[in-house]
Amino acid sequence: MTEANRHSPRMQRRIAMVAAFLRTQSTLVLASSVEEPRATPLFYLPTDALDLFWLSSSKSRHSAQVAARQEASVAVFAPTFAWREIVGVQMEGLCAVVTGEERTPLLAAYCERFRLGTIFSMAIGQSTLYRFRPHWLRYSDNRRRFGYRFEIKL
Repeated sequence: MTEANRHSPRMQRRIAMVAAFLRTQSTLVLASSVEEPRATPLFYLPTDALDLFWLSSSKSRHSAQVAARQEASVAVFAPTFAWREIVGVQMEGLCAVVTGEERTPLLAAYCERFRLGTIFSMAIGQSTLYRFRPHWLRYSDNRRRFGYRFEIKL
């Protein structure tokens, strides 16, 4: 994909469509692997740039795996029992720990999104904040038509 296509109006509309969808959902499935694969559901905070943030213990198996191998996959989808309503996104990218000045506003936004208040402040203080930055995605939306999908290299 050329640099001109990367920033085309069509590409920007598609990225905005995926970002809007991500704002409507709350839970991602993180797929990580070093020796044995792991799929973990996690609450997330999305951004318009398609970065996803979550909190977790650094001692959890999925956190140990992304520490050892930053590459991971993520899936986000709307729950449904009707095939005409299947909509979701699959992404591949890199995970990283968020530290420093960037952490505070993201934690505030995460707590606001999930209405955590102060009850979880001790647990949040002991948790690690992670970022997933996609470099590829596939968006599918049967609400538009059966088999509607597109892929983007970011």
